[in-house]
Amino acid sequence: MKILPLSCLLLTLASCLSTDERPLSEAGQAVSKECPDYGCGINSPEIEGKWFHDLNLDGLENTRGFALTGAIKGAALYNVAVENGTFIARLWLGEIGSPQVLTGAALVGLQLTLRRHGTLRYRAEFKSVRNDTQYWAKVDDVTPGKRIETYEIEVTSMDTGWSAMLCPKPQLPSGLPLVQMTAHSALVFEGERINGPAKTISFFPNNRWFNLGCEGSALAKLQLTGHTEVAKLAGFNTTISHRQTMLKMLSADYCGTGKPFTVAGQRLEWKDDRGTMKLPSHLQSEVEARWTPQGAACLGVPRVAAHPTPASTAEFGDELDEIRDLINTECESVNRLLVRCEPGTDVGFHLISHNPCPITGCS
Repeated sequence: MKILPLSCLLLTLASCLSTDERPLSEAGQAVSKECPDYGCGINSPEIEGKWFHDLNLDGLENTRGFALTGAIKGAALYNVAVENGTFIARLWLGEIGSPQVLTGAALVGLQLTLRRHGTLRYRAEFKSVRNDTQYWAKVDDVTPGKRIETYEIEVTSMDTGWSAMLCPKPQLPSGLPLVQMTAHSALVFEGERINGPAKTISFFPNNRWFNLGCEGSALAKLQLTGHTEVAKLAGFNTTISHRQTMLKMLSADYCGTGKPFTVAGQRLEWKDDRGTMKLPSHLQSEVEARWTPQGAACLGVPRVAAHPTPASTAEFGDELDEIRDLINTECESVNRLLVRCEPGTDVGFHLISHNPCPITGCS
């Protein structure tokens, strides 16, 4: 490993962080939306978050034009990797005594350097690292859940100085608490290439891409429910087909077009065919939908009609027939006929979503 004098290294870092020549208005456009195209929060279909949802370890641009170019901590340069659902940084260039490997809490202060469209420059700094989140899914009723590392990361435009957390605070209904992950935290997992607008997962895993799932987002829930390649290490053996089915269910993509029919904070329960996620024993509920990788195989009462919120009413209205018409029109656009769910046909489906019944009981 080459060891450079501090003065030379600082010059190198300065060249990496030089000011961009793009107009300020263009740089601002990259950070202008809180949650583009979707909502934020529990049971929302949000994937991208404030900035982006994935990066490539070889410096390829993601769909938003962001590319990872390096990593800096203090006066040292690091190569970053994502391995088994955690970040790790290994020393590439630095003074004698620089840490050789950064993991866990040692990642705090590490800055990922990014470019957008080849010229706009950003940095993403690790502000905290935690290890107190567990999988929602359970291998069985006795095995302790494996912990998931989470990160709070702040992104700054080197052009404008404008900064914001990578993960926006979920917009939860009043009184609804966060579940395990902190408000601005993200988990990470490698392998899956996820198309945000289409709500699909590439059939071929690629460990050179990693995903950042913000608290309350569909991506975080893929990992928390054991529906990632990384989750196999915790005992959750799902296929790409299972994972895409989960993504469709979380985003209420009934028609398989990528169009979500849910909003932030939408109440929903679900179970899988492997027993890793079960309905609460005391819960009275009715089937909302039975799910496939292409969307819903059948639909009962849509979740936003079963438990309307101000957000869902503003987005879809509050009449069941009106909501059904919206969904049917979307399905008809791709020549799909969405039938009503009938009792007793759960066999053969990986996931079944349920609407909890009111206190007065199910209909």
